Amino acid sequence: MRSTEAQDILNIENLGKFVNISEIQPENKLIELTETKYEYIYDVYTAGSRINSETGFAVCIFKNNISTEEHVFSLGSCNTVFQAELDAIDFAAGWALRNNAKVNIFTDSQFSIDAIKSTKPRSKFVNNIKRNIFNPRQLISVTCMKAHAGNPGNKHADL
Repeated sequence: MRSTEAQDILNIENLGKFVNISEIQPENKLIELTETKYEYIYDVYTAGSRINSETGFAVCIFKNNISTEEHVFSLGSCNTVFQAELDAIDFAAGWALRNNAKVNIFTDSQFSIDAIKSTKPRSKFVNNIKRNIFNPRQLISVTCMKAHAGNPGNKHADL
């Protein structure tokens, strides 16, 4: 459970306000991503990739272990796999918020997880993802999974 102080910092109404980070207790500066699957209705698998000079990402949404939606997006040739992985997580979080659905997002991108967990992200895009994940409705959890380990959902998203 998040502390009250951490909830105040992440509260969407407070996003436009300045928070002096030096006044926050050290134990409240680290943001942990929930890795529990209980109560989540959808499992969402994300993947970013680059083949030849094309970068893109896929998001596969499962309910009761059955694929219900698949989304595939092509990005520009200048985009990196890291950007694609973050785009996939952002799309999944946005889908959860738009549908008011409890989801567990699975990614094999530890780098993306680390960027989201960072206490000092400089990227506006990463901060927007954090805002979506840590929304007051607490609909979203994010779990890092091992890449190419035979998980059917991850294999589905990697195609």
